[in-house]
Amino acid sequence: MDGKALHLRVHAIGVSVLVGTIFISISPGLAQDAEFIAITKSQHFEQFTPLLAGLKLPAFVDAEDAPFRFEAFAEAAGPGLMTAATLTLPGGSVYPLPMLDESEWATVEGFGIFGEMEAAFPPGTYQIQVDTAHDGSPIVHLDLPATGYPVLTTFLNFEAAQMIDATVPFTATWNPIPGGTQDDVVSFEIDGVMSSPDIGEPGQLTGLDTEFTIPGGTLEPGREYSASLRVFRPVDSDNSYSGVFTVSALGKTVR
Repeated sequence: MDGKALHLRVHAIGVSVLVGTIFISISPGLAQDAEFIAITKSQHFEQFTPLLAGLKLPAFVDAEDAPFRFEAFAEAAGPGLMTAATLTLPGGSVYPLPMLDESEWATVEGFGIFGEMEAAFPPGTYQIQVDTAHDGSPIVHLDLPATGYPVLTTFLNFEAAQMIDATVPFTATWNPIPGGTQDDVVSFEIDGVMSSPDIGEPGQLTGLDTEFTIPGGTLEPGREYSASLRVFRPVDSDNSYSGVFTVSALGKTVR
């Protein structure tokens, strides 16, 4: 394993793995300018042996590699339908969300220590306001409690994943997610090469699933890839902005 996280090796291919869950709520209604609004907190672990996973080291280069992360998202249904998005914390502090492209505003804040994340983004009710072309400036309210994170799971076929044949399907398996439900949404990804179906698509993974099959021919022999399996547990949603996916969720990952 060379001191790294869980790897799938395809004739020298390494694939590290991440675990996390996410849930989204939708209320029925007409199409709106916004499509998806969410806030999450997550904790990230690495699996080094068949049975043991430990918290990622507190040192990190960027927020997306931190052991503790706060994320906020606001996505439009299409270009030009939103012009801005603003996050308000429980204490009243207001932060404009950076615009990533014509349809997405988001931020990822990373922390080396859990207490630092909780101090910067404390438990309570968050608000995300979006300025839209046709819907005005609706505000979504989402609670993020201090507790409710899913229990960490680990991969079952850790040893088998160290060397696989790229020409045939390989099924990654993990222990049942404690307390997992149909509302949990699990995603498995490999380094931008492939992923399990997105939320709402046929075959989407949930907290009741324990495996995902990588089709033969997906990976290139002789290369090393990173993979991830994500799980975020829902804690709140807001149906006041009809027709828009909204969620707050707490997650854990294992790599």
